[in-house]
Amino acid sequence: MIHFIHMKNKIASTHMPSKKVLDVLNGFSDKERSDLLGDHTQQVLLQKILLDIGSTILKIKKLSLKMPSGLTLSELLITIGFFSAIWEGDEDILEIGPHLGSSTWAIAQGILENTNLQSNTRIYTFDKFKDYAIPDKLMRTMDIPKEIINRYIKSKDFKEIFDFFHSNEVYADRIIAEKSSLPDTLEQIDELNNLFSFPKDKKLSAVFVDGCKSWHGTKYFFMEIIEQLSSGAHIICQDYAHYTCFWVPVFLELFKDHFQLITYVDNTYIFKYIKPLPRQHIIDTYPNTPKDFSLSTIIDIFTNLILDSHIRKDSYGYFKQHLQLCAIFAYIEEIDYAKNTMKAIKNSIPFQFYIHEINAAEKSITYYPCKKSINI
Repeated sequence: MIHFIHMKNKIASTHMPSKKVLDVLNGFSDKERSDLLGDHTQQVLLQKILLDIGSTILKIKKLSLKMPSGLTLSELLITIGFFSAIWEGDEDILEIGPHLGSSTWAIAQGILENTNLQSNTRIYTFDKFKDYAIPDKLMRTMDIPKEIINRYIKSKDFKEIFDFFHSNEVYADRIIAEKSSLPDTLEQIDELNNLFSFPKDKKLSAVFVDGCKSWHGTKYFFMEIIEQLSSGAHIICQDYAHYTCFWVPVFLELFKDHFQLITYVDNTYIFKYIKPLPRQHIIDTYPNTPKDFSLSTIIDIFTNLILDSHIRKDSYGYFKQHLQLCAIFAYIEEIDYAKNTMKAIKNSIPFQFYIHEINAAEKSITYYPCKKSINI
């Protein structure tokens, strides 16, 4: 069986999922980590975050009062910092899966602080804008007109709520929000009414990915945008380390010659597009389902991912990729492999720091395109 975990026994866990500002600041100030990842991106981000940290946290607190966010404090800080200090300020930005738009807000806050921002730069944001329930208790805490709430309750379409949150902001004229869906299966390409597509005449300098919620959806998304990516563009993957979404790190591992990791915090990892990736290469290399991979190929992919996390001393990512390995085993119905991997995770002393996540993963490690939960 697999012995990834035993490599971890001599390594102390140094990166818990951060809710406090100190976590992200400590991470960015790690010179050894910066040297490993290159470009000293961490130092640039740290300087920017420290410079504005008081006012930025105040803005985030105000944001939390009016809309929920799936991003941690550290992830919001890194998004704002990236777009204000690292992003080059030209060409457009694409966002997939904003939900109510806390990530949209963070991107906009960052670009407005960027001195290189061009007048014609836009944030294109796409979502189904439906099928994600907003709890009644949460609805009551948000300052939304009653008529908009009533229409949402009736239709379960929250595009109007998204528009309400952003329409009066100073960045409103830079947001172009549209309804669209990614096909979770090959068959859905012919079935969906609002199939995602992006204008072929646009060039992208950054892409924020939080809507690739399936294996095939991830393939389709990158097939659609790869020819619009400018050289040096950045891909911000919010679900990279989320254990259910194993397809995101698998995609980037398969094409690691084209995407260079530059920084990360919590579940969010940022990559730079360093070498043109032909669309046909995606079609030929990334199958329509992980079941088309051999078991040995899957093990090789995750061996590389886990070893890379070990080398860069990314303890949290190292842990999450063990869970992702368990998830892909369960997804392809290699149940014995999945159970043995989960058993090894639960028996790992360093991984006891993450026992709550382990317990949650055991109940629902991933899901099929029909959103049916998979447990082991």
